[in-house]
Amino acid sequence: MEKYETIARFAEWLALPLAYFVLLVLFLFFVVRPFFSYLFNWNRINALKILQEAEKKKEINPKSDAAWPEPGGAEDSEAAGSSLPDRGDEQQLMSKLAESDPEKAGNLVKQWLRKDQH
Repeated sequence: MEKYETIARFAEWLALPLAYFVLLVLFLFFVVRPFFSYLFNWNRINALKILQEAEKKKEINPKSDAAWPEPGGAEDSEAAGSSLPDRGDEQQLMSKLAESDPEKAGNLVKQWLRKDQH
């Protein structure tokens, strides 16, 4: 009988630390692990690099075009005056990306689709 009382006291003594340990493990598993897997997701990082490079190229190209204007008619002045980016330029940029590195482009599209699903 004394054995059972000792075991019961030992279980009571360990109950709170075990509960904290289980909560800590659950917190690590369901909060910290997904956060770090999102933070260090190489597909996301590569997609961000590609998008940043594309934005830099977009910023560089209009500046170089404005510095060296080509002689042209009214069509050129109208195209230069518009502040909205042309859809054709974006499509050309995407097609160049797909041609240069199809794997990165595929990963980027997969991420966009996953993002749209959530």
